[in-house]
Amino acid sequence: MKTAAKVFLIIGMVGNSLGLIFSFLGTPLMLILSGCMAAVILLVGIFTFKKLDTAHSKNEIIGWGIASLILVNLIAGILVLCIPESEFTKNGSAPLSANDLEKKLQELETLRSNGTISEDEYQDLRNRILNK
Repeated sequence: MKTAAKVFLIIGMVGNSLGLIFSFLGTPLMLILSGCMAAVILLVGIFTFKKLDTAHSKNEIIGWGIASLILVNLIAGILVLCIPESEFTKNGSAPLSANDLEKKLQELETLRSNGTISEDEYQDLRNRILNK
């Protein structure tokens, strides 16, 4: 659902911004006002787009979803607000990078080889790290 929301955010940002600018080409004042509104639409869309990638829980994107609903695109806003909690990273932690994952697994292997943890504990912790 995040991907669909992103697609509609892009459609809304481009469509609304171009529509505003081209609809007020008459006077310089109207062009300035429409340019400012287009900038607001683009900023809200971009921040919402980025927040979809970095949010760890649904609560972090509700405000951006409402702003997108009002300013960017009705469908994008609805999609952002309807994203299930399961699509966000578990336990509020960011996914591990490849280097961090490798480092954690090496530390775990060291603990097992030293006898600090049992084979069962090793397998359990390994699964937790890999499923994060």
